[in-house]
Amino acid sequence: MNLYCFDNNYGSSLINLTLYELGTSTTMKTVAYIKTVLKVITHFVYPNSCLICKSFCKNDTLGICTGCLSKLEPTMHGDWVNNVTNNTFIDHAYSGWFFNDVFQNVIHSFKYLDRPKFAFHFGRYLANEILKYSQFPPVDMLIPVPLHPVKKRDRGYNQADWIAQGVAKELNIPISFNSLKKIKYTPSQTTLNMEEREKNVASVFHCSQSFNDLHICIIDDVLTTGSTISAVAKACKEAGAKKITALTLCTPKIKRDKI
Repeated sequence: MNLYCFDNNYGSSLINLTLYELGTSTTMKTVAYIKTVLKVITHFVYPNSCLICKSFCKNDTLGICTGCLSKLEPTMHGDWVNNVTNNTFIDHAYSGWFFNDVFQNVIHSFKYLDRPKFAFHFGRYLANEILKYSQFPPVDMLIPVPLHPVKKRDRGYNQADWIAQGVAKELNIPISFNSLKKIKYTPSQTTLNMEEREKNVASVFHCSQSFNDLHICIIDDVLTTGSTISAVAKACKEAGAKKITALTLCTPKIKRDKI
């Protein structure tokens, strides 16, 4: 029997204890006790630290301390689709927070520091945040913005998948992970202007199933100009989707002045 003790802040296995000597008569209570002991030892040796300020962090689900969490800025937008720069094919748009230095570190950890579980917990947090300030429309299915298979292989996961799972857990909405594919490898959008972004993602998504009369909610981490989600929305509507809602963790602060 192998027991694994994980530290959520590091996202990897820290202790692997083989318990052959306990034999087959080991009770679940004994195993649970040993796991608890291992967890205490692990957190003593590797205490959780905040992703942002590196101080001790009791909140090991979101990965940031209470002080840094308070620096997140809720948009309180409600549906702001009319203010999305490229809102073609998008019927509704919601974002939980403004993109700031805290969120820059959080999203960097999702993508590049092997911490997808934090994306799951932020997805749960997003669902509850949106419901505070708006009447989120009833949707039939969640679809995370897909990565190209090469990028997903290199990263090991798609952070949008994990955000969508968190949202689904809170809102009880089904997710489709395989009905939408990114069929063309593209460079990152981060350094591109609006026109370049639109060209970069044009015709790169393909739906493999019908979405006849379904209201689809597209999930991603950041909505900047809307080019990526609009390209996904186009593919979904070509597959028969009736309406498209965009839901992201954050969006640039400049949007506040346009509401």
